[in-house]
Amino acid sequence: MKSAKTLLKKAGKAGLRESEITDKVGLEELLGSGQAVRQNGKIFWSRNLGMTVCDIVSVHRTFGFAKETEGEQEYFVPGRYFLGAMTGDRVLLAVRPGRGDSPEGQVVKILTEANSRFTGLIVLEQGELMVQPDSFAGFPMRIDRRQSAPVRVGQKVVCEIAHRGERHSAHLVRVIEAFGDAQSAVVCAKAVLSIYEATADFPPAVSTAADEAAARKIGGEELTRRTDLRDWQIFTIDGADTKDIDDAISVQKEGDCYRLGVHIADVSYYVREGSALDREAFRRGTSVYYADQVIPMLPKALSNGICSLNPKEDRLAFSCLMTVDKQGNITDYRFVKSVIRSRVKGVYDEINRLFDGDSSAELVDKYAEVLPELPVMRELFELLYQARIARGTPELETVESKIVVKENRVVEIKPRTRGVSEEMIEEFMLLANRCAAHFGRTHEIPFVYRVHEDPPKEKINALRETLALLGISTEPLRGDVTADNLSSVLEEARDTPLKALVNRL
Repeated sequence: MKSAKTLLKKAGKAGLRESEITDKVGLEELLGSGQAVRQNGKIFWSRNLGMTVCDIVSVHRTFGFAKETEGEQEYFVPGRYFLGAMTGDRVLLAVRPGRGDSPEGQVVKILTEANSRFTGLIVLEQGELMVQPDSFAGFPMRIDRRQSAPVRVGQKVVCEIAHRGERHSAHLVRVIEAFGDAQSAVVCAKAVLSIYEATADFPPAVSTAADEAAARKIGGEELTRRTDLRDWQIFTIDGADTKDIDDAISVQKEGDCYRLGVHIADVSYYVREGSALDREAFRRGTSVYYADQVIPMLPKALSNGICSLNPKEDRLAFSCLMTVDKQGNITDYRFVKSVIRSRVKGVYDEINRLFDGDSSAELVDKYAEVLPELPVMRELFELLYQARIARGTPELETVESKIVVKENRVVEIKPRTRGVSEEMIEEFMLLANRCAAHFGRTHEIPFVYRVHEDPPKEKINALRETLALLGISTEPLRGDVTADNLSSVLEEARDTPLKALVNRL
């Protein structure tokens, strides 16, 4: 028996009568996924009719975009061809000729409706209270007042679609919760967090387990099983507002070699597999950082307490101890469970000031125990950085944003500057990651690797076209493109007004 997929692909634009397909299970799967379609009493392979399965990636008042579920192609979709589809929906799209080289599409069927919850603002339109969604621009949506919480103009709300029409204007939304004045940063944050069920509150059993784990004394047999590094000059470097300090460093120079240590808080000692703490951490997946706040993955008794590498306190850690030669090569490394005692809570900005020659009495006094290590750290960083550039690694320079909140309102969004200390810590962490990846590979351990795949040809072609319009040489992008080729493009743009744009591209 030939599969329904094989038969339909070969049938071309003529299609097949349903009775000609004996693989009924396979046929239903193909119809459900949009790979096959019923038309005029026959079954067709969708692509034979110029159709493709896509995900809706953005919606605006008069247009939107869809992207192939299995592919990189994006399609412009005029508003009249949307069939009321929303961001995240999976749809069957009929491909149409577009303007120029950009293809257009028309939604012919919504295969799967996405989670329809979203945040929005209550507005007054022609005398009627409506919701202006945050996640898609352009059209306020009518409220089903019978199923909604009471609302007023200017409130930030969380909604879901109660009824879908065949046009966006025909949708009805249900207001689930109203959070208050939309001009308040705290109110807006609460609304967004509620969409993802992100909360700073932990179940009582999890909080109790965290308190009990944090109260566990460090000592006895556990210390005898660990490498004692408490006499090493170990310290942390983080942002000024960091509460949970999870990594520390140490550097010594011995002859022509450097002894680099990267020390990570050993959370596994306190969060045992299968425990209530482990299950809750798995459910959350990660800590959530937003504006000037954080929702931790673990209760504060752990994240800000016993698992935070606070200065002058004994802490259990997992350490990567590396030897680096004067060419920047790792000649040896080992991983050990350790006990450490950080000397000082370093701050990026303060370390940068010391590197820049600011030797104020206050700074010198704070960093007195580790001052001799700072020049060695910078020396090693410069060595590793130059070795990485020599390998052809693209040096991407992008700007992050820092949101400044005062009195519950965002008062400024400014560039987050990076100095030598930020780049130094990043370089040291990359080195530890390389050791971990090497260890996993050589010991044939099931392992998760971070892999940068080759860029799709479509994106390289688009990059080449844009660079040509900007007057930047595209010669390095001929044939098979390597990381070194991309580095050449970045280097050409480095000292030009186009630097930021080219880095983003």
